[in-house]
Amino acid sequence: MMLSTSSYSKTIIKDNFKRYWAIPVVGMLAYILIGILPLVLNYRSFVEITEHAATIMQAASFSINSIITIMAVAAASAAFDYLHDPVSSNVIHAFPTDRKKLFVSAAISGWIMMMVPLIVFALMTPMFRGATSPNGNLKYDMYSESMVKVMEAKEVFTVSHMIQFILISTVTATCVYAIACLAGVLSGRKVIQPLLAYFLFFLPVTTVFLMQSICSQYLFGYAEADLDYDLLNPMLYALGRGGKFGVGGSAGIDGADAGRLVYYLAISLILLWLSAWIYKKIKLERIGNATTFPVAGDILATLLTLIGTLGFSELTADLMSNDKGGKAMRFIILAVVSSIVFYAIVRMIADSTPSIFNLANIKKYGVCLAILLVILAFTALDVTGYGKKVPEVSEVASVHVKSGFPNDVFEVDADFKDADTIAVLSELQEAVIEDRYVNNEDAMYDSMELSWKLKKGKELSRTYLVNRGKGFDKTEASLKKLYNTTAYREKLHIDTEAILKKCKYVEFYRESMDEEYTRIKKEDQKAFLDAVEKDLSLVPYEELKQFNGEYDEEGRMYIEVCAPDTNGNDIKTYLLNKDAENTNAFLKDKGYIKP
Repeated sequence: MMLSTSSYSKTIIKDNFKRYWAIPVVGMLAYILIGILPLVLNYRSFVEITEHAATIMQAASFSINSIITIMAVAAASAAFDYLHDPVSSNVIHAFPTDRKKLFVSAAISGWIMMMVPLIVFALMTPMFRGATSPNGNLKYDMYSESMVKVMEAKEVFTVSHMIQFILISTVTATCVYAIACLAGVLSGRKVIQPLLAYFLFFLPVTTVFLMQSICSQYLFGYAEADLDYDLLNPMLYALGRGGKFGVGGSAGIDGADAGRLVYYLAISLILLWLSAWIYKKIKLERIGNATTFPVAGDILATLLTLIGTLGFSELTADLMSNDKGGKAMRFIILAVVSSIVFYAIVRMIADSTPSIFNLANIKKYGVCLAILLVILAFTALDVTGYGKKVPEVSEVASVHVKSGFPNDVFEVDADFKDADTIAVLSELQEAVIEDRYVNNEDAMYDSMELSWKLKKGKELSRTYLVNRGKGFDKTEASLKKLYNTTAYREKLHIDTEAILKKCKYVEFYRESMDEEYTRIKKEDQKAFLDAVEKDLSLVPYEELKQFNGEYDEEGRMYIEVCAPDTNGNDIKTYLLNKDAENTNAFLKDKGYIKP
């Protein structure tokens, strides 16, 4: 909805620009230094900065997004500067202008100061479409061992990419600016506003990340929730766009991007509305205090104490050994004791005085401590029995297993519904839980994700590092039983088709027989991998579990496949005995080795 001139004051906006003109000027210099100068210096060798240029036009550059964030907080701090000075605040609020108009005027002036250098910077980028490279925009690719073509400047600095950058960066900047405005009306002093703005900006992602980390530490088998961190922070969304680049005029914004932009724009409008509502409720006598509302100070003090306490205690406890739950008890003691110190410090800042030891503040600390104890009970103490819970086999409809067991040779990602496999997996989970405190630094382990789908519709997910070796006898026995289960063995295969779609090379090396790797021809890769898979499927558990990838093993054949997997790893190594029947027969038949 368009704002009428009765909604804001042109005089206030102009006055703010006269007083704080240095902010957009410094911002413009920052954009030129970080975004423009590298392009100018590499105008005739553009290939050197192709990735830097591409991330800028994708709105995914960390340095540019950092400038955007700093500019948003600085502009909001300048726009509401008068609100944090008792004299200036009293003078301005004495004018015959209602508070809504004052807020809108300040917010508009700050937003324009933030956006002017950003837009000017964006409008400058298309002039670099003429950037060239003396090497024809070629660079060496280590995997293909050849020169490959990279994007040319004319494909990067298009008008559509410029519009993409402006759209995404504007939404990101506006969201950060809205958060900074909220911090402006909640804080009562100049120095508090930027600190509070950054705290609120990082609060959602910090809270989620911290709780995920604590749960992973103290809830055995904790399966990290598949959260979309893009929803927690606009800068994370922008940075995560790297690679979503349209070439040849495409703006590179898909439906998911549009949804994110609408989502953050809606949040921005809600925060600005909330800030305007709070602004109208501010009592001028609170100006000069840390916060303009006592309840806001109490909430912020509690949040700061909890985050500071949990973060400090986890980092400190993590330096101590995990001896049969001793680490959890140390974490609890550290958290309770350090919470007193954190709360006292934060309370002094909130109350603007060291005289904080009174009955009212003790009660407020009691509330904070109660929340902390609840968090500790559900994590470090595991009062729900999360880490010991194993579903009854009779209640299970199916189990989804995702694992590289054994030895990350195969990749299993499948559902199992037969009773025998479900029973073995239940036995394995019980064994892993029982052996979790066994200390063996030389143990081998396999990652394994188990998702139990119960007949009543509930789902339990657990993630383990399943250890093998001395001391893990029960786990070892269960793993052997699983490996020899018919249903599980049927899922042990190499996804040859998926590998070959993105494969860069396949090669092999036989220990003590070959001096260097031999590369398999493109046309032979599928048949070669089929032979490797067939030999691997015949290897007994006792032998396969020893294939740990160490290159000092005698009598091994190493097969390397260079193809990025779902985890971003480029090279996959398979190990066989040097006399593996099917693989050797193929290599001899094709002339890779002598008969």
